[in-house]
Amino acid sequence: MLMPRAAFLDPDFAGVYAAPHMKFAFSTVSCPKWDFDTIVARAKEYGYGGVEVRGFLNESILTASNPFLTDPRKLRDLFDDNDLDICCLASSIAMTQHRKRDKAAAAELTQFIDAAHALRCPLVKVFDTQVRAGQDRPSAGVALGDWILPLADYAAGRDVMIVIE
Repeated sequence: MLMPRAAFLDPDFAGVYAAPHMKFAFSTVSCPKWDFDTIVARAKEYGYGGVEVRGFLNESILTASNPFLTDPRKLRDLFDDNDLDICCLASSIAMTQHRKRDKAAAAELTQFIDAAHALRCPLVKVFDTQVRAGQDRPSAGVALGDWILPLADYAAGRDVMIVIE
């Protein structure tokens, strides 16, 4: 049943209008040579409400804006002072279905979660797993779920959510 248009103007629905709305953001992947001051200035100039910050922990990729090489308080203050959100801390972490590599990836993911918490960033992005030869999609999904569940519990305790690309 469709509600009459007048219902949406009713004061009883005021909370709906006060709810936070989606903000547009861009990823620092698109601007690896920009430092955080430039990222914030451009985000404001271009009308963005947030930025997805790409983090690099154990990778040899050079970027001028690595949150792991920056004081989290200073970085958070820079964004807060400019009314911008760090909407997501993006990683290149992916479950591999190889025990030793997945243990290392889990340890790295906890570092991303801790950094996101320090930055008051609500999301950490990881990649999904690959379906191995002889494996079907459902069993790969179950394996990913088994691996990520304790990490999701850890993240929830820090007001962070893991999202999978």
